[in-house]
Amino acid sequence: MRGAVQMVAAIAAGVVLFGLDAASAARTRSFGIEGWESFRKAERSGVSLSRDGSLSPGPAIRPIAGSAGSQVWSLAVDRAGVVFAATGSEGIVYRIGADGGIDSIQTAEMEVFAAAAGPAGEIYVGGAPNGSILRIARSGEAETFFELPERIIWDLEVGPDGTVYAATGDQGALYRITPAGKGSVLYRAEDAHLLSLAWTPAGDLLAGTAGRGLLLRIDPASGAAEVLYDSPYSEIPEIAVAGDGLVYFAAVAASDDGIEPLRGQEQPVGEAPPPEGHGKEEGPARVYLRDREGAVRLFWEATESTIQALEARPGGDLWVGTGEE
Repeated sequence: MRGAVQMVAAIAAGVVLFGLDAASAARTRSFGIEGWESFRKAERSGVSLSRDGSLSPGPAIRPIAGSAGSQVWSLAVDRAGVVFAATGSEGIVYRIGADGGIDSIQTAEMEVFAAAAGPAGEIYVGGAPNGSILRIARSGEAETFFELPERIIWDLEVGPDGTVYAATGDQGALYRITPAGKGSVLYRAEDAHLLSLAWTPAGDLLAGTAGRGLLLRIDPASGAAEVLYDSPYSEIPEIAVAGDGLVYFAAVAASDDGIEPLRGQEQPVGEAPPPEGHGKEEGPARVYLRDREGAVRLFWEATESTIQALEARPGGDLWVGTGEE
């Protein structure tokens, strides 16, 4: 359906109070609802709404974990198709089998922001406020893999050799941890937070910062880094790399959704307060595209102020998950 939708309502007024005949008391009234702004305010069920105001049958939705914390921050899938959901508030990781069975793994964190799959089928998770990385075996058994001096782990990536890379907060450090659990700082940013990580087809790491909103390329061997883009916004929360090498990344203004509550906690002695992104723009969240030649352009602008997820799909589609609505 596109354009105006005509709705006709029959109103049978006064049948009881005034004893009127139903046929004589009925009248019709028509009104129109048109466009994105009108439809998005409605309660919808079983339909999808596109930005041009079109309505179409929506995908079937089947809840598989009815009480998975107040937020699901990240998902990872092992080689057997088991889904691991990293959640907030209580620091629980849910293990959801192909048969729909659900197990829960309690971590030492309040928020589990990151989950990543390793080459042998293991899953790594990390969060805040303790900055510990948990390794979950294919059997579901969990153990502490590495404890960082930083208190926030925003994102995790795993290399083909099993090396784990952790983007952290408070000191803007990128950690490299060997499969044996030996870790060190690979790169330290000038911004207080490294929010997002992604691999390029060439084997480099891309990282997004909070503070100045930079997109970085980092050599995973040497830690050498270069700035690929200086965003007009202060945070780069998500990066998605397509198979053909196109890079999509989200840029958002500083907000109270995620970083600010943690910033509001008391800073340990000797730690510098994080930058606040002074001089950056305010406005709706954006997705930028960096092509294979290095040119960057605005790809899409949201109506919401936050973007929580990006996924580059085969065939060239980009899936975007936004906040608020």
